[in-house]
Amino acid sequence: MNPNDHNNKIQPIHTLEEIQQSINQVPTSNQGQPVIPTVSSPAFDPNLENAKKKKKLLQRIRDNIKLIIYSATGLVAIVLIMTFVISPISVNGISMQPTFHTGDYVLDYKWPQTWAHITNTQYIPSVGQIVIVNDTTTKQELFIKRVIGIPGDEVNVTSGIVNIKNTSHPNGYNPDKTYPYGKTLSLYQPGMDFGGNVNNGQIFVMGDNRTPGASIDSRSSLGNIPSNYIIGRVLVKVWPINQFKLY
Repeated sequence: MNPNDHNNKIQPIHTLEEIQQSINQVPTSNQGQPVIPTVSSPAFDPNLENAKKKKKLLQRIRDNIKLIIYSATGLVAIVLIMTFVISPISVNGISMQPTFHTGDYVLDYKWPQTWAHITNTQYIPSVGQIVIVNDTTTKQELFIKRVIGIPGDEVNVTSGIVNIKNTSHPNGYNPDKTYPYGKTLSLYQPGMDFGGNVNNGQIFVMGDNRTPGASIDSRSSLGNIPSNYIIGRVLVKVWPINQFKLY
């Protein structure tokens, strides 16, 4: 035997009597039954539960009110934008071919006219721009036309050829030859000769389809368009999507 073995502590083996004695030391109730440990929990409080339900209900109401406000604000914003800033317009008819065809959609930029109303001024678009105008006779129909003459211009159309005279061009010039749009126009044909002046606050418009009888414009029943009859100018062609184009 190792002489150092007597320094090692060996746990004694419990006898059956010792185990029984340990069991007898478990706390017991007055009836002699062992006491089982329990975990206490808060008592159910109906007032607290009602308060939680009420809080959830109020939060749901607040969320619904916010949703209604945001939706109404968005709807009002859309209406205002479409009324005073920009709106889609569907093209119907042949008067602006080959630039536009029936079924095309464009965006009508209204803000310049809106600003003119706010500032009590006149909105006069530039020559070559495409505008949406009201029917000068009934105001029940919209027309899409190109601006050919502005205040101070003398407009003459002879056998389909346009000539504009003004202080900058006393001998006249042809906007169809000056601006890029003219490169896409159909061939001129004789007919609808015209001569006249564009007065202050007016514009002279024509359709891009110069075939006789293809366009109702300032050469016929529309006459010169007063500034307040202009709805806006075409900003972009959005449909067909493969013909998307800014103007």
